[in-house]
Amino acid sequence: GRAIEQEQEVQAFWHSSEYEIRYLSLDPKKSSRVVIDSEARCVYTLDYTTGAHKWEFANGGVISAVFSTDIAKNGDVETLVASNNCLYILDDEGKIMQEMHNISDHIHMIYGADIDDDRQIEVLLGTDGKVLSAYKPLEKKKVWEHTFPNHFLAIDVADVDGDGRNEVLVGSEDKHLYILDAIT
Repeated sequence: GRAIEQEQEVQAFWHSSEYEIRYLSLDPKKSSRVVIDSEARCVYTLDYTTGAHKWEFANGGVISAVFSTDIAKNGDVETLVASNNCLYILDDEGKIMQEMHNISDHIHMIYGADIDDDRQIEVLLGTDGKVLSAYKPLEKKKVWEHTFPNHFLAIDVADVDGDGRNEVLVGSEDKHLYILDAIT
C-alpha cells in the first residue's frame, strides 16, 4: 500500500538505488540483514532493524540471484551470490569464503536447505539450460542434477508427503509443479 502522508512514505524506506532492485533475500530467524541485488552489478546489505548499510559485493559481472542461509552451520548467515556461471559464498562481512566456477550454464536461481536430512545445507542451482543441480558447497561436490523440459521459475523444499524426508518442489513455465525426491 501507500502511506497516506507523503512524509511518512519517504521515512518508510531505508535503501534507495539508482537502479531497479531485482532480488531480495533474508533469513530473519538468524539475522536482521537484508541482501539486495540491483542492476548496479552489486549486492548490498542493510540491517532492517536500524537501516544501516553493512557491506556491498561486486565482481564486475551481472548478479543473477542471491540467497541467505547459514551454510557453515556456525550461527552466521552466509550470502550466496550467482553471477554468470559462478557461485560465490560470502561470509557475514561480505568477504568471499568460497567460489565455485564453471557451473554448467548461467545461474538464474539459488535455494539453500538441508534437503537430505544430513545436517548440511545443500545448494540448489537453477540454470538457463533448464537444469536443477544440488551441491554440497563446503565439499564443492555436485550431488545430483535434473533436466526439465521447460524453464523453471520457482523452487522450494518441504516434506510434502509426510514421510519425514524433504522433497524439492519446482514450478515450471509449462504450468506444472514437479516434485522431486531430494535424495535423487
